[in-house]
Amino acid sequence: MSSYGRGRQQGYDLGLRYPLLAGLQAGLVVRNINRPQPVFQEGRQPIVTVAGATWTIAPQLANVSAEAIAVERLGTESGFDMRYRGGFVVRSRRPWPAALHAAALVTSHGTLRQWSLGLVIGGLDRAGLVASASPTTGLGEPQRFSAVGVASRRAPGAAP
Repeated sequence: MSSYGRGRQQGYDLGLRYPLLAGLQAGLVVRNINRPQPVFQEGRQPIVTVAGATWTIAPQLANVSAEAIAVERLGTESGFDMRYRGGFVVRSRRPWPAALHAAALVTSHGTLRQWSLGLVIGGLDRAGLVASASPTTGLGEPQRFSAVGVASRRAPGAAP
């Protein structure tokens, strides 16, 4: 559970994750439970619900994820707009620890809305690059590039 902001801007999110079977986890998140109204936007935020699952195909080497996203329609229309996201991660251990990340977001009509592809290199200390696009037709070409980095240290004498 998370709480953020103050007054009319106060927002609440609630999420949970549950292991269904060995290697399979399911999760559910509900965002903007009280429909906060940020200062920089007119109107209230819609309630967003995300249900997802991750299947670990090979521990520490590969997993596949899928999620359904329901965004509340505000105004005169009622209901939810649906989107679906799926992706995978494939990792190698030697000689260099590396991971390939890929994800795609599609609308309820099956239209590709966004795709992302990333490569991360390293073990405890990692660096990587992610490219993503929001194509209007076909696959499109990357429009955004993001650099990622993580530096972590173990306590002296801790086992790897």
